[in-house]
Amino acid sequence: MSKPVILVLGSSGSVGKATVKSLSESHSDKVVIKAGTRNPAKLSDLAGLRGVEVVAVDMAGSELVEQIKATGATTAYVVTPGTEKRTEIANKASTACKEAGVKHLVVVSVLTADLLDTVFGRQCSEIESHVKTLGLPFTILRLPFFIDNNWGSAETIKGQSTVYGPVKPDALFTDIAVSDVAAASAVVLANPKPYANKTFKIATKAHSFNDLVKAFSDALGREIKYVQVPLAAAKEGFMKSGVPEWQANGGMELMKLFDDESPVTNDPEGAVHFKTITGTEPVTIQQWVAAVADGFK
Repeated sequence: MSKPVILVLGSSGSVGKATVKSLSESHSDKVVIKAGTRNPAKLSDLAGLRGVEVVAVDMAGSELVEQIKATGATTAYVVTPGTEKRTEIANKASTACKEAGVKHLVVVSVLTADLLDTVFGRQCSEIESHVKTLGLPFTILRLPFFIDNNWGSAETIKGQSTVYGPVKPDALFTDIAVSDVAAASAVVLANPKPYANKTFKIATKAHSFNDLVKAFSDALGREIKYVQVPLAAAKEGFMKSGVPEWQANGGMELMKLFDDESPVTNDPEGAVHFKTITGTEPVTIQQWVAAVADGFK
């Protein structure tokens, strides 16, 4: 009996690449893994992994259905891209998967998908709604802010021993390590049937920015401070670092939800769902900081 074929659409991004690696490490004896990307030459690091073939599949391209069909994929992972046209691109990819004969879709969404007055929520709500109209078994993974985004504070931690942000220092919110997104995604992709037609939240246990700087202080052996700044200043900082305005606006909406301790972004179900899928606890902020501390010295 032939192995199921998993196609990861968007393998060049952080979630896609990490998921391909997780599939290779933990599931390559049971499945064939196709890492789809616009330019396979840029993913030579994935090509050498056990059970992985890097293939040309462009989610925004005109030959998408034919490219997906050529992979023989039985399950596809639509990693929603981080572009302003993400709704259009993800919906096109989901439709193409159905037309190409894929039997199960796994799609990335966000925790805020029910908040239609937010940029990210509105985009991903449309993606979720479209997937549910296709008549295919689906699994939706709603993701929060990534713990890994704290790398954006590396220079101020190194040079000023400070983390800046627009959220109250003691406000609780949930996030997730990209490695944990990959682990949960790989489990679902390798055996999608138990997760059919369900939506899961994937998050770690809630923490605050006070918890974050304490973790850095403990790991680095010196005091790291947190300084709250106005939302407008935070948005300006995002845009100066190269974040487009639409994405900066979405990021500030998310920070406001953190500041308000919204139940959408401070939801214990995310950690429960993660353990339900993987059988393990998600990485905590303390564990993540301890593992990467050398990069902040």
